[in-house]
Amino acid sequence: MNPAAGPGRPPRSRGVFLAASAAVLAIGAAAWIQAGADRHRGLAEQGATLARTLAEGSRTALDAVQALESSLAARLEASARRIDRALTAAPGDASALEDLRREERLARVYLFRGDGSPAGRAPVPHAAAAEAPEVGAPGERAEAAEEEDAASEARALLASPAAVAVRGLAANPFGTRTRFGVAVRRAAGRGAVLVRADAEEGRALRERVGVESLLARAAGAPGVLGVALVDPPARVLASAGPSPPPPGLPPGTLVETPQGTGLLVAAPFPAPGAGGAALAILVSTEGIDAVVARARRGILAATVAALALALGSLALLERARRRADAEEAARREREERDRRLASLGELGAGLAHEIRNPLNAIDITVQRISREVRGAGPGDAERLGEMTSTVRREVKGLDRLVDSFLRFARSPDPSLAPADLAAVVRAEAALAAPEARERGLRVEVREEPPVPPVALDAALFAQALRNLVRNALDVSPPGASVEIVVGAEEGRARVEVRDRGPGVPPADRDRVFDLFHTGREGGTGLGLPLALRSVRRHGGTIEVRDAPGGGACFVVLLPAAVGVP
Repeated sequence: MNPAAGPGRPPRSRGVFLAASAAVLAIGAAAWIQAGADRHRGLAEQGATLARTLAEGSRTALDAVQALESSLAARLEASARRIDRALTAAPGDASALEDLRREERLARVYLFRGDGSPAGRAPVPHAAAAEAPEVGAPGERAEAAEEEDAASEARALLASPAAVAVRGLAANPFGTRTRFGVAVRRAAGRGAVLVRADAEEGRALRERVGVESLLARAAGAPGVLGVALVDPPARVLASAGPSPPPPGLPPGTLVETPQGTGLLVAAPFPAPGAGGAALAILVSTEGIDAVVARARRGILAATVAALALALGSLALLERARRRADAEEAARREREERDRRLASLGELGAGLAHEIRNPLNAIDITVQRISREVRGAGPGDAERLGEMTSTVRREVKGLDRLVDSFLRFARSPDPSLAPADLAAVVRAEAALAAPEARERGLRVEVREEPPVPPVALDAALFAQALRNLVRNALDVSPPGASVEIVVGAEEGRARVEVRDRGPGVPPADRDRVFDLFHTGREGGTGLGLPLALRSVRRHGGTIEVRDAPGGGACFVVLLPAAVGVP
């Protein structure tokens, strides 16, 4: 237990608040940092998932390219053989070869002799560049270079035992200078026929099933700024998207682009013909940044709310601590007052015993003096009579004081029994009514049901109530009324005695219960301490408040009796 806190007192709230605040801030900071880590991890997972999808899609795409190539190669081979048969049956000039090319819907047709030298071509050189540009070439190539490439392919075929040679897209699936064509050996060793596919047909093939189309579709996915296929020397083989990833950057790099910030994610690209290439994907941070921003705003709001709750708890704890301190101080003051009262009671009992015997002797002596001076002269008798009357009056006053001391000192423990509190109050008001009328006052009783049941020592409590009523009569001006209210407050029975006097200043409200403290001439200062002692022996309390309309209100609160109907 906190050594600074007494029994039943809350611990020091400042330390609790600081500890709670530190814990809240630590949790908030950890959540803030975790949100950033989750952001980076989410982007990386998104990019890795897309990379795996692309890698799997590339395999399918290349398989489709090969299947279409096979179909296209078969068609080109059939076209080349039909041209060979037609020329064998009826050799013709360049215009006949051009007619055959157009009939077979080909880009180019080359004829080579057995030694690999050119024997003819269609279309003619001045129209070839316009009609059949290289697939994907940025501009026209020199016709000499084109014919040399075709001658190299023909010589390679003629130098081999093969009858057919196919040059397709799969040979370089990521390049831009790939031609698609078929060379066939002519019958009877007359050389070779080489045909090229129509440029648009090859381009359409790439657009439909090529890796470039796959990258383009990936670049159009939500949250993707760009995609690139990069080989080991960090050369871009193919790319797509408004902001393709720049080569040479390590994965995890944040790249600023005109379209926003992107995280670079890389993954292997194990497709055949890729040559160890890797996919580089630039994933936009915009979407996940918005999610993280919302999460962080939530974290900030929760942290502020937790701190506000901690601050509110601090205020409540501080209020509870102050209340506990005040209650502890009041308890100690009550214990000290009870201790002083007990000591004074013991002292008063002894003092009253010692004073009462001499008082009795003085009273008896004064009576004898009164009898003996009756025979004196008129003037002496009157003077002595006044003197003896004064002595006897003072002796009676001292006797009343001694009697109060004895009642205070010998106040027995209460014998509690179920009692009708309202009836006890009405009875005491009836006893006080004659004295009140002599003073020009009234005593009124008002009940505010329900009144909780109580257990009382009726005689002892009536004595306490009598002292409170007498005190109210002493301070109230003629024509006023003393009001006694019976009711309930916070589950306890309540009796209020309201006077119409000057009231009790807040600074004096505890002192009025001190022994011998009185603000009235001729008062003993014992009535209110006696009332307080009797009420406390019933387990109750007395406090002083301001009466409605002016004056003082002495409030007696008694515990409700459990099990009493």
